[in-house]
Amino acid sequence: QAASNTVYWDCRLGGPWLTAGTGLACAALIVVGGVISWRARATPPSSVDRPETRDFAGWVGVGAAAVFLFAVVLQTISGFIVPGCFR
Repeated sequence: QAASNTVYWDCRLGGPWLTAGTGLACAALIVVGGVISWRARATPPSSVDRPETRDFAGWVGVGAAAVFLFAVVLQTISGFIVPGCFR
C-alpha cells in the first residue's frame, strides 16, 4: 500500500519498480513469518503442552501468511498492470 500511495503524492515516483521492490520486501517478511509458524508446529522434546494446540496454532499462522502473501502478490502485480499516472 505504501508504494501505491506514492502515486497520490507524485505520480512519477510510483512506478512499477518501486511497487515490485516494496512487494518483494513485504513478501519476504511474510514468508519468514510463515516459516516461523511452520517450525512452531514441532513439539519440543521437553514440552508438556498439548501437541494438537501447537499444530493448530502453526496451521493458523501458515494460513494467515498465505492469505497475506496472496494480497501482496496481487497488489504488486497491479503496479505493473496500471501505470502510475493513470491510477
